Amino acid sequence: MWDRERIEKEFHTNFEKGLTSEAAKDKLVKEGLNELTDKKKVSKIVMFLKEQTGFFSLLLWFGAFLCFLAYIIAEDKTDKSNLYLGIVLAVVVFLTGVFSYMQSSKAASLMDDFKNMIPKKSDVMRDGKFDKIDANTLVPGDVVRVEGGQQIPADLILFDCTEMKVNNASLTGEAEELLRLANEKNENVFESANVAFFGTECKTGKGTGIVFRTGDDTAIGSIASLTSSAEPQSTPLAH
Repeated sequence: MWDRERIEKEFHTNFEKGLTSEAAKDKLVKEGLNELTDKKKVSKIVMFLKEQTGFFSLLLWFGAFLCFLAYIIAEDKTDKSNLYLGIVLAVVVFLTGVFSYMQSSKAASLMDDFKNMIPKKSDVMRDGKFDKIDANTLVPGDVVRVEGGQQIPADLILFDCTEMKVNNASLTGEAEELLRLANEKNENVFESANVAFFGTECKTGKGTGIVFRTGDDTAIGSIASLTSSAEPQSTPLAH
């Protein structure tokens, strides 16, 4: 990771005073809000109907209809093979559609889960003093202070830590608490002990750092983007 001088130069900030209010406003216009972009939502009813009316689903629905029709117009009502076949086809296509809908709905809800990890307020230094501001107005170069029990409001390079431990379960799935050390650096940002990531939790201690990524540019923003843009898996009917 970069040294102090390079960080201040890169983000036009100051470790002791943070950004000025004017500089922060200009950066906010350029960088945008510190939020995760919503994927265009589709109503649950539309999503459900879409899963029930795919190409192969429609073929099976049509096959079930023909079976029912054949049973209705048949003279010999004792032969119920067409009726049973129609019922089987209808049940299979319906249950497969329900399963596919549940998978799609689960994927669509992931963005909301990510948003729940984002704090509403953050302790930020502007014009040389700390103040509580809306976390979604953070910009690269802001000096942020976090304490135990708080969510990390953006990707931070830490320059002051006191027994600070973070939980990166939202990123890695591992619940182990990791000690943060301001002087421990690594070329791999994910392995660097002086970095805290947006949406993770500060479990104990406290730390102060400079924002270097916000919103969709953060590590969790990249994960959310990949998750929401992933192609849905084909259902068994598509094979």
